[in-house]
Amino acid sequence: MNKAVRDSGLPEGVIEMQRGENDPVVVIDVQKAVATRASGIAITTFDLRDGVIHLEARIDTVRVAN
Repeated sequence: MNKAVRDSGLPEGVIEMQRGENDPVVVIDVQKAVATRASGIAITTFDLRDGVIHLEARIDTVRVAN
């Protein structure tokens, strides 16, 4: 599964599939994902509840990556 993630073009380490106790677990490094697109954004809270992502971030001077 991790090969499929690599083949998708996502940067290494942003998404990782792991074996869970009963089901696979998807680990997402949200900060790393954001940093691949822009600097100056720090994710302070990330929560997934009932299929809805709740995210808080500290925004400084944002510079978009090329």
